[in-house]
Amino acid sequence: MAEQGIFYESIKFDGVVIPLLDIRILGGFKILHRAIILLHAEELTPAQRELLCLLLSAPEFKLPQETIQLHFWPDSPPDNARSKFDTLVSRLRKNLARVLPEDTVHYYLKREKGMLWLAHCRVDALDVLAAVDRGIRHLRLQECWQAGNVFTAAESLWRGEFAPGVTGEDQIRACRENIKKYQEAFRKEVGCKE
Repeated sequence: MAEQGIFYESIKFDGVVIPLLDIRILGGFKILHRAIILLHAEELTPAQRELLCLLLSAPEFKLPQETIQLHFWPDSPPDNARSKFDTLVSRLRKNLARVLPEDTVHYYLKREKGMLWLAHCRVDALDVLAAVDRGIRHLRLQECWQAGNVFTAAESLWRGEFAPGVTGEDQIRACRENIKKYQEAFRKEVGCKE
């Protein structure tokens, strides 16, 4: 099942072209690759969805392993938490490997030196934030036509709240609040200029 639109790529230092993983987290949860839906929220466990949302709400989509362990298993001894973390990441990796092209999951879910992160991803929530920011800058420069175009693009990406149904921690809630603030600023700026 293909979604309309284009897909984006990144290029590694060695010249390898990697299609970006398109993560739609506003108003639902799905992962696309080359404009084809790979995974819906229901195909991931609640813990896997929450882990992805934690990573998506973190700066550069990167978190220390210890932070994740404390989030999911605050009362577990470190060795038990580490074992559970390893299992969670392994199962998420297998779930992604099942739907991604052969031997490419390592491009997207990375783990090294006590850190876990997502790479080569495009996230709709960040696209909305960037577009609203550009639109507000255009409005402040009295470039109403350009602002209108950018706001229209931002509105077309808006599908609802960030990570609905994922309880998460302060980090996910903060990301939700940040997106709400941008949405309110967008409405305020557009309302003032109409």
